[in-house]
Amino acid sequence: MGYLRTDDVNGFQQEGFRPYDMNVDRGERASTAHAYVNPARSRPNLTVRTKTTPWRIVVEGTRAVGVEIDRGNGPRVLRVEREVIVAASAFSSPHLLMLSGISPAEHLRENGIDVVHDLPGVGANLHDHLEVHVQWGGELQLSRNRHAWPGGGDQRDTRQRDLFARRRPENPTDRPAPCLHRGEVLP
Repeated sequence: MGYLRTDDVNGFQQEGFRPYDMNVDRGERASTAHAYVNPARSRPNLTVRTKTTPWRIVVEGTRAVGVEIDRGNGPRVLRVEREVIVAASAFSSPHLLMLSGISPAEHLRENGIDVVHDLPGVGANLHDHLEVHVQWGGELQLSRNRHAWPGGGDQRDTRQRDLFARRRPENPTDRPAPCLHRGEVLP
């Protein structure tokens, strides 16, 4: 195909084949909750609230002092002692910042939101990488899912590869994007 290997699609050379990044812990997908939240649940400075919608970051002067939330019974402000960490996802984090008045000022004014901080770039350059995952069955019982291993049996190392390529190779300004994922079973 003419593509080289690249070890880091977030680095200098995005275009090429590379190992597919996956968060897997003992054969099970490691979600954010599994990898980060659950191990820290016993910390006294962490409170996990489910079924909670954050509406905005509360800012006083130039400091974030809390978050306005709703748990289905009306808005309520949770104040913080030290800091607010925004980790709501690639799309929800900028959305929350915008609802909080932290975004390009012109965009906020167009949507009737008071400007707290004019911050160009918030909500810009978001790209979704749409994919189709194809799954199939076979005679070999191999899986990344530890629950699919027969009797906890053969836990073979499975790795995926993917390809980042330009949609229009003749255009040097076309940015590489994921276009091919291939699973590979290693002996």
